[in-house]
Amino acid sequence: MAQQAQKGTDGEEIAAQGRKLALLDTKNDKSWLRAAAQEALGDDTAGVVAYVRTGRTEAQQQDDRADA
Repeated sequence: MAQQAQKGTDGEEIAAQGRKLALLDTKNDKSWLRAAAQEALGDDTAGVVAYVRTGRTEAQQQDDRADA
């Protein structure tokens, strides 16, 4: 999905798929990812697109550092 977001796919389409992804991520046991997903679900289209493009990856990296 992040690749689609980088290739210029319509923002509304990215946001619709991103909300589905974020909803799944709220069930994750990783705290940074779960928090980022919850924030994205409360955001507007631009916020969800940002979650898909960068926020999700950054949260996963934070979780990886916390696990190390």
